[in-house]
Amino acid sequence: MLTVAAETVRYLVRVYEWSGLYVPVVHARHVKDLIQEPGPYILGITAECRTLFTAPSDALVVDLDRNFVLTSSPPTAWSAKQRSKLISRMTESLNGDIAPSGVPQHLRSAYGGGKLIPAGQIIVMRGEVESVQDPGWWNQDDVMKVMDHA
Repeated sequence: MLTVAAETVRYLVRVYEWSGLYVPVVHARHVKDLIQEPGPYILGITAECRTLFTAPSDALVVDLDRNFVLTSSPPTAWSAKQRSKLISRMTESLNGDIAPSGVPQHLRSAYGGGKLIPAGQIIVMRGEVESVQDPGWWNQDDVMKVMDHA
């Protein structure tokens, strides 16, 4: 799922000629180094590696396991005119084969009672983010080294 999500994001930003670092699944031993890279990047980081790093303040973190987006600058809401323009352009780009009529039937039928309810949220964090620290006896690096050789 991580690679599919990373590939989708990469495909969507390809329009803007993405030239940043792209690693769809980052190995634990490289997380700390890659997070500190200057410039834009798309990194697929597994849940097991969450405690290995602190995301930079300007990062956009999409947590697929917890279903939320963490950002310091949330997107602005689109006006009705902007939404209409986007829908029109997307419909045109699909040669009119797909009419914008809401959630597709095949997705609606996949949910009980036809209810498609988004469970995600966008969390806006400004300034320092408080996080739970690992206990003194826990050494993530040593654990990952053992797991690498298991």
